[in-house]
Amino acid sequence: MTHEAVTTDEPDGPNEVCSIQRSLDVLGQKWAFLIVRNALRGTTKFSDFRRELGIPTDMLSARLAALVDAGIFERESYRETGSRTRYAYLLTRRGQELKVVLAALQQWGEANRPAPGVPATYIQERGGGNVHVVMVNDKEDVLHIDDVRLVSAELAQRIRSTR
Repeated sequence: MTHEAVTTDEPDGPNEVCSIQRSLDVLGQKWAFLIVRNALRGTTKFSDFRRELGIPTDMLSARLAALVDAGIFERESYRETGSRTRYAYLLTRRGQELKVVLAALQQWGEANRPAPGVPATYIQERGGGNVHVVMVNDKEDVLHIDDVRLVSAELAQRIRSTR
């Protein structure tokens, strides 16, 4: 008896329990992260995203629409003199919160996939200090990576109930 693996690229949907899967349903393609990265740097116009990223127009349209639908961007209309109405794409609070995710990816990449030159970086708004992504517990103690593990919700509940 043979078993064929059934695979699908369809997302599991909003009822999926795993928050990682639900996040990847929206952000699971590199273009989504690169669009958000550029927005965090100040890009808002479709033409600027296209020029800066070199992304095909149809793909950029689809990614921006998905990011708007997910509440990561909001569209704001504007009109330059002599032109038709266009839209600026502004990060929402939800989109701004992706700073942590992108900073963690960048930090990992700098440590594990270094490139020549000096990469863009995150700095503290007041004072310009360097920023590092870390894990902290409820008491805000910084944890070592070896002291943290991903467990099922059921196991986490059992562990917490024995405290």
